[in-house]
Amino acid sequence: MAMRIAELQQVVSAQQAEIQSMRQQQGQQQSHPPRQQPDTRLGQPPVFVGDESAFDNWSFKLKAYIGNQSSATLDLMRNAETLQEPLDNTQYDPDTAALATSLYYKVAMLTDRAALAIVRQVTSNDGFEAYRRLVARYNPRTMGRGLSRLAHLLSFEFGGDESQLLDKILQWERLIDEYERGGTDKVSDSVRCAVMQSRAPVDNASTAKKVAANSSVDTAANVANRVTSNKIAGIKPST
Repeated sequence: MAMRIAELQQVVSAQQAEIQSMRQQQGQQQSHPPRQQPDTRLGQPPVFVGDESAFDNWSFKLKAYIGNQSSATLDLMRNAETLQEPLDNTQYDPDTAALATSLYYKVAMLTDRAALAIVRQVTSNDGFEAYRRLVARYNPRTMGRGLSRLAHLLSFEFGGDESQLLDKILQWERLIDEYERGGTDKVSDSVRCAVMQSRAPVDNASTAKKVAANSSVDTAANVANRVTSNKIAGIKPST
């Protein structure tokens, strides 16, 4: 009888130890919740085949797609696209090397034809170098390209429909941002004001107020207000 009681006590002790262990594991899981995985339900960027006019949009979507998965990779991509000289992947630490290999696979899968030929030239599987070469080929920071973009900004067509003005201003601001990121020159507020005053269909205060109320770009809203004030006052842009 004593032996039977001892066996039961051992069973109860074992069960209590197991329950205590399960409680501890549950507490650790609650204090360290699982890392949220990036949302990839929207799919991936289209395949880029080497159409220069499509590169800006493809590059933007690629960086948004990569940034959703790894902010560290996105930061390194932004750094790589500003460099003129080839990257030396032998200087990478293990973490950077792993990011470079992962990016190379994605860039290779999202390019074809002439663009893929550029990627294949990077035999080190360095995605940052492959992306840098694509930028150098399809979005070079040359004086000629910079002047062409500036001319486009200064002659931007805002259209004649005031109901579409906000969308046009935001599109114009995006082009200005791309121009400024591509070089050292900045487009001053006075230049922006002069362009809008001469080309944008802002002829009344209500339109400017609507732009200012809905614009997420402070500069666009400020410029629109200044343009309207000048037009109401009868001030013409200087030439």
